[in-house]
Amino acid sequence: MADVIWVWVPSSDTIQHLAVPPDDIQLRWRGETVCGIEDRLWRVSWENVDNAKACVACIHEPFSLGGDHRGPP
Repeated sequence: MADVIWVWVPSSDTIQHLAVPPDDIQLRWRGETVCGIEDRLWRVSWENVDNAKACVACIHEPFSLGGDHRGPP
């Protein structure tokens, strides 16, 4: 699977999902999460990444985190 990053989804704003970003710069876009939610997505800033809020379905997929300059996973 391609590199993924942590994102917020408006319909699920208490859970952080993983998604493939369109590029390294864009902060908001329309796309799909690893667990299959299609919606507007926006990056979770590195200081707000919280594994306690991670989507269980997303983290069970094999992945590698992308975005070298976005902070720790």
